[in-house]
Amino acid sequence: FYNDGNGKNVIIETANNRLLATCKTSQIPNDIKVIGEGSFYGNVSVNNIVIPDTVKSIEDWAFAYCSNLENITIPDSVKNIGHSAFLYCSKLKNIDIPEGTEIIGKQMFYGCTSLTSVNIPKSVRSIDKTAFYNCTKLNDITLSDNIESIGEHAFYGCTSLTKIDLPNKLKSIGERVFYGCTGLKSLDIPNSVETI
Repeated sequence: FYNDGNGKNVIIETANNRLLATCKTSQIPNDIKVIGEGSFYGNVSVNNIVIPDTVKSIEDWAFAYCSNLENITIPDSVKNIGHSAFLYCSKLKNIDIPEGTEIIGKQMFYGCTSLTSVNIPKSVRSIDKTAFYNCTKLNDITLSDNIESIGEHAFYGCTSLTKIDLPNKLKSIGERVFYGCTGLKSLDIPNSVETI
């Protein structure tokens, strides 16, 4: 249990500095290495989070259903972001994925209906299924040149998406990746693609 003296409390597994649970006034201590599974799940009081550069990993569901979260700063020290990490963070507007991340996990931004832009670094090799499902305001996304696969329904229902350049190393495009992307009028499939 950690208390910063100002009523900002968290529960920490001290053996490996893993953040386990938070309360509505939580602040991430500077010695945390892992933001544990579901540690901020459903925390509707948090609207701005700065993750310290001691953090190496954000586990599954870590910030899921933080419906008032508008801004989050993730340092380059983070190399792994689990699936559904930002599921239904409906007020999150933009995010920079840290360099070193290789996979945009399934449902990572599912239902983030205010998300307008995402910066994907060159380290990303794969976008998993339903990663940006129903991100209805997403209109600015640049895919890494090193992405080799995009999973099924990855951009399903992204109605504000008008343009997307697929990388030349892309080999696999899943089922209904751009289904419901009514603003997307054309799409160039690179010669590298082997399966659709």
